[in-house]
Amino acid sequence: MYPAKVMFPGEIDSTVAELDPRAYPLRMLAEGDSWFSFGSWRLSSLLDQLRLPQPAAIVSLAHPGATLRRMSEIADNAELDNWLSTPYSDVAWNALLVSGGGNDIMKDAKRGLIVPASTVDQPEREPEGYLDLQALDMTLAVVRDSFARIVELRDRPESPCIGVPLITHEYDFMTPRNAPARFLVPVRGPWLHTAMTKARIPPSRWNAVSDYVIGALGLCLQELEGTLPNFHVARTQGTLTRARMGSTGKSNDWDNEIHPDRAGFRKLAPLLQAHIHALT
Repeated sequence: MYPAKVMFPGEIDSTVAELDPRAYPLRMLAEGDSWFSFGSWRLSSLLDQLRLPQPAAIVSLAHPGATLRRMSEIADNAELDNWLSTPYSDVAWNALLVSGGGNDIMKDAKRGLIVPASTVDQPEREPEGYLDLQALDMTLAVVRDSFARIVELRDRPESPCIGVPLITHEYDFMTPRNAPARFLVPVRGPWLHTAMTKARIPPSRWNAVSDYVIGALGLCLQELEGTLPNFHVARTQGTLTRARMGSTGKSNDWDNEIHPDRAGFRKLAPLLQAHIHALT
């Protein structure tokens, strides 16, 4: 099995075979968030842990904090537009990998749109009782529309990869906790912990509320398999050992609140690579 060669656009060099994606039997373009770039200051990602039966090059356009909204908008993402256009890109991609939707959910939750703030302590109840379900549906609608636009980019006449598999993944269940992410110094987050605290939800219900929201995103992605052409979702939820409630740093398979550590990504990778192997 070969580790995937992950490269970023600035590293590509057509004079060096190792840095030329065209020199590899399997060529994939990746767009997404920090799960595909680097999960934290430890510089680990899901792509780095892929092991495939043939040499593969992955050109990653992913950025920490990227939302699916931004990825899908040509006006805000000329990079993806270019790499999915000929003659700018003369690479015949075999697959398009996308990690997206998690930041859309996290940011809307932190802003109080999905998990509304409260001025009083709330009692224990079912998780959906703490949520604005209409706001959650609106965020999920953005996720659906954004993936549809990316599929349109993939399949337009000037694309070098019309109809190739688009493979994405679910996000595993996260523990809301005061464990922000560090991206080479800048600190971001926490997200769910902030939302739960502002909503004054009992800590005993934090995991249930988080699981409801992350589970709804997973179901949304699964439903897209039946509506978008050649769209596939790696079922990753329930794979990792969740972080310990109240921890503020690395815990079990998690580096921080919303990013797995290297061992966690290593657990998730076989689920993504199985789709790649079967579809390319």
